[in-house]
Order: sequence, then C-alpha cells, then structure tokens
Amino acid sequence: MKAMVLIAFSAFKCAESAIECIKSAVECDADNASLHFLQTAAAAASSKKAARFPAALTAAGSEGTENKPQKDIGFVYLAQGPGQPPKWLVELSRRPDVMTMYLSYNDPTVVKHKGITRGVHGPNTTWTTGRNFLWQESQRLQESLGGTFQYFIFVDDDASVSWLRGSQRMRWHDDIEGWHRVYDKIHGFLLEKQPAVAALP
Repeated sequence: MKAMVLIAFSAFKCAESAIECIKSAVECDADNASLHFLQTAAAAASSKKAARFPAALTAAGSEGTENKPQKDIGFVYLAQGPGQPPKWLVELSRRPDVMTMYLSYNDPTVVKHKGITRGVHGPNTTWTTGRNFLWQESQRLQESLGGTFQYFIFVDDDASVSWLRGSQRMRWHDDIEGWHRVYDKIHGFLLEKQPAVAALP
C-alpha cells in the first residue's frame, strides 16, 4: 500500500454503502491510515439519514432537514502543512466549483488568510489527527453553507497535479490555464463516474 497524493471520496456514496467505500479504497491501493479514516467517515455518514434526493446528504448537526434537498456545493480540497497555504491551493480556490481548507500546525495566522475558503490552526496535530480535524471542520463549513460537498478531496500540501506536454513535465506555474484544464478533467471524471473513492498516486 502507498500514500495517496490526492484521495477523493463521496460522503453520499459512502453513506449508501460503507462496504463499497472501503472496497473502492482498497482497489485504489490506499495506505492504512487512509483506509482507517475512510472506514470511520463512512460509518459516520451511514449513521445519518440520507435525503431522498440524488447526491444529497443531510448536513452534520442539522435537525429536521432529512427530507429536504441539499444544494450541491462542488468540491472541497483539504490540505495541511507547517506554514501558510501553498500558492497552487490559493490558485485552485479561484475556481467557482472549488472551496479550499488548509490546516497549519505551526502558524496561527492561517485563520486570517484571504486566499482560501477557510484556514485552520491545529497545533500539535499529526498527519492523521490533522486530517481528522480538517474533516470535522469541513462538516461545519458544509452545514453553514446549507449544502452538500459532492467530493471531499484530501491532498498533500505539495501535491499540485502535473502533466506531460510532449516530453516536458508541466506544473501549475508553467501554464495556469492548462493546469486548470487538468482539474476540469479530474472533476468531470468524478461527476460522470461518481466513484465512492478515487485516488491519484
């Protein structure tokens, strides 16, 4: 098993079938920490009553809304690191279909960062506890927005995607428009195929 650079999962899909969620993660060759996290998240999602509308999951902590449709609020990217959010994550925040959350375990000023959707200070967190903290905060954000994130996407802070142009490895600062087109394809794949779990090594 190996650590994932990017791992995305649908809380709604996992709520429908926690077993299918974990099976998909295993097929993605996810690491043990990711499997444990997904198992916990899937169990939590399964314990909630899913709304009767496609791709709608009752927001955490909401009462009396089980049968009300929840608006889709796109993709939320969750990353963590020692300092301020990486520049590629700030650039990703400019997309209309994306919200971003970043946990800094050293820099408390991250909560004031204007380039991302929400900054979180998590002192003394590990990679695993930091991810769990981000997950909890994403649930609070989802509730405050009154909608449902279509996919929760956990990424390493240095995990901006790259692509080949001929024999040249391209990165986000080489061609920002081309970089966004890569994310268009990633998001398009998720929306078309709707996997419970997907990963990019």
